[in-house]
Amino acid sequence: MRDFLRGGRELPQVQGYARLEIQNKIISKTNLILSEHKESEDEKLSSDEKNSYASYLASIIYEYQLKVKYACICLWTFLTMLNFDIAYAQKTITSDILPLEIGDTIPQKLWDMPLQVVNHPEGKDTISLAAYRGKKLIILDFWATWCGPCFESLQKLNVMLTNSSMPIDFEVLPISNEDGNKVNQYLIDKGWHFESVVKGQDLTKLFPHKTIPHLVWIIDNKVSFITGGEAFNRLNIDKVLKKDQINILLKNEDLAYNSEMPLLIDGNGGGGDELLYHRLLSKSINSRGSGSYSRDGVINYFNATVEALYYKAVQSIIPFSGKENRTIIDLPDSIKNIITPPQLSYSGDYLKDSLLEVWKSEHMYCYNFICPGMAKSIMEQCMLEDINNYFGLRYGINGNIENRKTACLALCSIDIDVNNYQTNSSDRYTRVSDTEITLKATPMASFIGHLTRKLNSHNLPVVNATGYQGLVEISLSGDLNNLTHLNTELKKYGLAIMPHHQSIDMLVIKEIL
Repeated sequence: MRDFLRGGRELPQVQGYARLEIQNKIISKTNLILSEHKESEDEKLSSDEKNSYASYLASIIYEYQLKVKYACICLWTFLTMLNFDIAYAQKTITSDILPLEIGDTIPQKLWDMPLQVVNHPEGKDTISLAAYRGKKLIILDFWATWCGPCFESLQKLNVMLTNSSMPIDFEVLPISNEDGNKVNQYLIDKGWHFESVVKGQDLTKLFPHKTIPHLVWIIDNKVSFITGGEAFNRLNIDKVLKKDQINILLKNEDLAYNSEMPLLIDGNGGGGDELLYHRLLSKSINSRGSGSYSRDGVINYFNATVEALYYKAVQSIIPFSGKENRTIIDLPDSIKNIITPPQLSYSGDYLKDSLLEVWKSEHMYCYNFICPGMAKSIMEQCMLEDINNYFGLRYGINGNIENRKTACLALCSIDIDVNNYQTNSSDRYTRVSDTEITLKATPMASFIGHLTRKLNSHNLPVVNATGYQGLVEISLSGDLNNLTHLNTELKKYGLAIMPHHQSIDMLVIKEIL
C-alpha cells in the first residue's frame, strides 16, 4: 500500500458537495478498516497517507457511479424508443389492418397472431405463422367448403402431402372464414389429414380478395405472388424452392367491385351518374369471378359468356338446372366456339392461361337492368331483346324460345294409389349429396332440378309428367346417377323415370338468316 502511495500517481481532485460527501464516508470507512488491520513496523501509515488513499478511492467510486448511471439512462432511453416503435407498429396493424400487397414484408404482428385451427395432425387448436417461418415457401390458401375450385386445389395438396418425394421446405396453410365444426367435418369427410385455419376473417382483411381459391405466396418474409388455385402445382413449387426463374400468372381483381350493387353506381366497377331506369351491356370487368345478383327490379350479371347470358334471359321459362339439355345451338363451329368456349378454367400453363384471359376480355360481358316495380319475367324479356340486338350485330346470332318435340326423360306416376311423396308441410329441408336426395316441403320443380343433375350424363331434358306441381317429401339414396337404381328408389313413392317424346320449350340459338 505504501509503495502505491509512493509511486507518485496523481490523485484526482474531489469537487462538489456530492463528491465530497462520498469522500468523507469512504475516508471514515477506510480509516476504520486500516485501524483494525495489524500492520508491521514497515507497513504503518501516517494519518495523511490514509486520508490520501481514501480520497483516491472516493474519486474512483464516484466516477464509476456516474458511468453506471449514464449507462442506465442510455439503456432506458433505447428500450423506451424500441417499445414505442413496437407499440406503434402493432397499433397500426391492429387498428388500420392495412392490406398487404405483392412486395410487402410480413409484419411481426402477423407472424405472432394466434390462429384457430381444426384437424391438426398433432391435435393442436391454435398455431401461429411463426411455426413455419423457417420454410423457404409458405402458401396461404383461402378457401371455403362450398367452393368447387377450392376442392380441386386442396385435393392437389393432399396428393402432394402423401408423396414421399415432395420437398419439405414449403408449407401450405388453408384458411377458411367458416365455422370450425363445419370445416372440420368437411376435412374428415374428404379423408384429408392436414389442418385448416377457421374463422380467418382477420387474415382475410390483411389479404382482401373477391374470389377463391386465393393463394398468397410468402418467400423470404415477403408477399411474392398472389394467384389463383391453378398456379399451385409441383412445377411452380420446385422452381420457387430452387430459386429458378418462374412465370406465374398473378391474380388481378377489382377489389372495389361489389356484385350486390348496381354496375357503375358510385364508382362500382367504373364511373356513372345516378340512374332511374337503366339497361346496360358492357365488356367484362377486371375480375376472375363471375356471377349474378337479382332482386325485385334489379338484374345484375357480371363476366358472363354469351351462352350464359341467354340462359339468364330465359330462366323463368327454362329452369337453370338442366339448361344444357334444353338448349339447341345451331351454329357453325367458328361462332359456336366463341359463345360456348371449350373450357373456361385455368390450367396452370402460363401461355394457355394468358390466352384465356385475352379471350375473356373480348368475349365475356356484364349486363345490368334497373327498373323498380317491373316483374322479373318482363325484365328477362327485355334482357333477351337487348342481347339479341347486340349479339345479332356482332356475331349475327339470335336466341329465342321454340316449342319442339324432343326425346326426354319423364317423371311419371306408375301407381295412382300411391302419393306418399306429396305434402302440405311448411317445414322445408334439403339434403343433397352424391348418394342422397332428401327433401321436405320442397317444390316439385326443385325435385325435377335435382333429378336432372343426377341424370345429366343422359343429355336429355327431365320433365314432370305426374300432373302434380305442389310440395314433395321424399328420400332417395345410393347410386342415383344410375337410372335403374334411381327407379328402384322412386318406386317406393309410386314414381319412375321413363323415356318419352314430348313437345317442350327449348332455347334455340342460331344464325340470323
